[in-house]
Amino acid sequence: MYNKEEIRFIPSFIIEKHQSDEYSGTLSGSILISDISGFTHLTESLFKLKKEGAEELSDILKNIFTKMIYTVYENNGFIANFAGDAFTAVFPSDNGYRAHVSAESIRERIPDKVYADGKDYSMGVKSGIDSGQITWQILGNNPYSYLFSGQTVMNAAKGQSDAATGEIAVNCQIDSVRNPYIPMHYPEQVSQKAVEKLFYNKDFTENIEYPEFRDVSSVFISFRDIEDMDSFMNDIIESSVKFGGYFNLIDSGDKGNVIFTIFGAPVSNEDNIMRSINYAHYIRGRYSSKIRIGITYGSVFAGFIGSNIRGHYTVIGDKVNIAARFMSRAEWGEIWISENMGRSVLNDFLIEYGGSLKLKGKQDAIPYYILRERRKSGGALFFENQFVGREEEID
Repeated sequence: MYNKEEIRFIPSFIIEKHQSDEYSGTLSGSILISDISGFTHLTESLFKLKKEGAEELSDILKNIFTKMIYTVYENNGFIANFAGDAFTAVFPSDNGYRAHVSAESIRERIPDKVYADGKDYSMGVKSGIDSGQITWQILGNNPYSYLFSGQTVMNAAKGQSDAATGEIAVNCQIDSVRNPYIPMHYPEQVSQKAVEKLFYNKDFTENIEYPEFRDVSSVFISFRDIEDMDSFMNDIIESSVKFGGYFNLIDSGDKGNVIFTIFGAPVSNEDNIMRSINYAHYIRGRYSSKIRIGITYGSVFAGFIGSNIRGHYTVIGDKVNIAARFMSRAEWGEIWISENMGRSVLNDFLIEYGGSLKLKGKQDAIPYYILRERRKSGGALFFENQFVGREEEID
């Protein structure tokens, strides 16, 4: 069981900067990005168990992420953000030594197999590390979002992406002699709750104890050449609310700068497919060739990941991964959608078959469709907020 009063959803570093009226800067340190392999297959296998499967998966996630998160804080780092079954950690004033110690310890602590649904499932972790200057930003204006970015982050992400399961890809020279000691800084040492409410964070804490399998639209947006990031993020968050979605995160990595928005969790509306399509179409209309988008629809795990000191509400599953890959393969200005979404919106939008992609880990090629313009006889842009109950949606 998670302790709702102790969990922190925003890094202490960001909270402290906000309290000091600092909204951007750089810090010298290292980045560790670790990704757990095996969760997607486990998630897909537990779908058939419905509620029991979601609860079993949630327990496994908590057990593994708790070990990983405490390892980071024990080595004087902090969790910057989560992205599905991966996370990014920052180690201030570190040349890579503490990040590497953490990565090795995480690799030792993560089990090779987990037991679920009467059988063993293979698990593993792979990591990427780099050190140097790290850019941080607090974006928007109440609600806020935040971003850690720069070449150091991208190098660590690229290393993690290219690494095989069990590997630690190090992109920097590590020298423990020149590595200064930084006092341990656990999140609960900072009074955060009042400031956290200023950041975009719907009241989803009631769902922490209720992990689910839900049908959702996963929307990934890659962006470039944005001159006014504050206005851009205000637009992203405000439009996600207007169309009935949940802005989940902004992140930087090997796929560039990415925004993830969910339609269907933690609260669902009717017609999440059309809502997510309208949202993507609106964003493209605003930013044209500065964005590219990938969207899929299907069953995923929705719930809290992390530990009692640092966590995040998100969705995990094969459909989420495919949406991210669609985004990274699309041309700038394009919106790629899954086949089931294309069929659902065919009467409202012009849809073009784009082809099929052979993706890593997939036996069959995945077809994708390109969303073009709205048909002149298309439906309304916005919908009334008619909420769908949890049991109706899952069964």
